[in-house]
Amino acid sequence: MTREEVYKLISGELDYAQYWDMKRKDPGFAAKLKGGAKLLDKDKPVECWILWMEHYLSIARENATRLLDKTEALKFIRKVAGLAVSCMMFNETPPRVLPNDYDVVTQSKNRKNLDEITHENIW
Repeated sequence: MTREEVYKLISGELDYAQYWDMKRKDPGFAAKLKGGAKLLDKDKPVECWILWMEHYLSIARENATRLLDKTEALKFIRKVAGLAVSCMMFNETPPRVLPNDYDVVTQSKNRKNLDEITHENIW
């Protein structure tokens, strides 16, 4: 998969999360929820996001290592990526500072080569 294809998957995951956030705004739906499940994503602390990511990473690890189901594992990796993006969106994440000698042109060419690698060739 290319970087763009992966970003599209993450975008779909964010759309899915936004759907559930909209559902939580409905008083009838929210009345059925308990505790933190009622919180909108914008109100969730960083700690909550980290715990969710750890939980879903453990499910991904189990699928990849014990159940040997890489496809199912990658579904949970996609979910973790969406959770990470949501956490960063709602919690003012500072930018990555690149080294002064970082060559954007060279790195762009290298990234294109990396984009040609698929998970099938790695596994």
